[in-house]
Amino acid sequence: MDHQTTGQKSQSSHTGSPELASKESALLVVLMNLTIRMRLTDAGEQHMFDETYRTVKRILALLLMVCADGPHPTVELVQCGALMALYEYGHGEIETAYQTLSQTAPVARVLGIFATQKGESGIDDVPLTLQEEQQNCLWWGLFILEQFILQDDAMRHLPFVFESPSRTTLLPESQVQVDPLVMSPTPGTATHLITNLSSPRPTLPSARLLTTDIEVGSQKLGSFQLSAKTASIFHRALRIDKERRLNEKPLLSAFNDLDNEIRIATKNLLEQSLDWETKLDCFAMLIGALFVLYTPFLSILEHSTPAAIESDPDLAVALTALRFACKMSTEISCKVNPAFDTTSRSPAILCAPAGASCYRVILAYACLSRIFPDEYDVCQKAIREKFESLWLFSFRWGFAGMFGLHRLRHEILDNAAY
Repeated sequence: MDHQTTGQKSQSSHTGSPELASKESALLVVLMNLTIRMRLTDAGEQHMFDETYRTVKRILALLLMVCADGPHPTVELVQCGALMALYEYGHGEIETAYQTLSQTAPVARVLGIFATQKGESGIDDVPLTLQEEQQNCLWWGLFILEQFILQDDAMRHLPFVFESPSRTTLLPESQVQVDPLVMSPTPGTATHLITNLSSPRPTLPSARLLTTDIEVGSQKLGSFQLSAKTASIFHRALRIDKERRLNEKPLLSAFNDLDNEIRIATKNLLEQSLDWETKLDCFAMLIGALFVLYTPFLSILEHSTPAAIESDPDLAVALTALRFACKMSTEISCKVNPAFDTTSRSPAILCAPAGASCYRVILAYACLSRIFPDEYDVCQKAIREKFESLWLFSFRWGFAGMFGLHRLRHEILDNAAY
């Protein structure tokens, strides 16, 4: 705690009052511990939205309000807002998480936390200072978190909180120095959301200036860079979805290129990944992007005969894409689920958005089993795999708890076997 509050700090952390900075640093430590708490099962702890959460929520809301027209905010306050939104999202309060992120975004903008564009200085190969790179990392952490939240269908009508990255937006540096006290055991999520801004060293190597335009698999990317890249792919799918909502039938021509990029990225990630659980957020974003693009076809497919689907090129492509997304998700579950039967693996490292994709896969398999009755048994086996994944995630995150499982079983699957 002493090291956290008296060690390396960013210049922006010193611009407010010392008392406020100290309070926000202390709040950050509490939120870090709140975020990494295990939910476990009904036989163990189930903290979630307890008195600790409610107290921290009140303090954070007050600080965000005060900083709106008061002292200059600190970076720690942005980190607190991000962790609170992650906690709320992970435990099923998705609308509340969106509200928290929306309240945090203006504070980030006041601090100058924006996506960094390559060549902003007019010279493409000018490297960033450490402070610039760490600000870019924090922006990406916030952006990735927003994509987690927007996986939920009920949130799709809401405006984007952060601007869309362009093809010249720099991915985060994968080896930014951070304070070890602000690291979280959840890969691809909280670790990147609470990157600490320390005193800048002169520059970072210019060879690390990679943009979102890079193709997954073309060169080695760090875990944070992969998370950022796949989140940007998911965001592009969301933008297409918003633009086509007025169309009676989605147009495949609007996203042919994106579909191809998703498949290539998924294939390359599958070939490169050995530690599946640490890449789950990336797989969730890629699989989620396919579902965003093709789920609108589900109702059309369900009211079409197999012969009609085969004769319609668009429906045939949509069906193939949905099968591909389901197959990838199920195969990953088959690799990850057995690994946690051993005592050496802990659900603590499971990231929140991967569980959310399980719901989408189950819904798609249930639909496919109705369209193709002869595939019922195969679909039910795959559904059981996804329920096992949700059960596993329920140890860590409340959104995958028994309420969610029962709701899914009775409202979506109807009388599907489990």
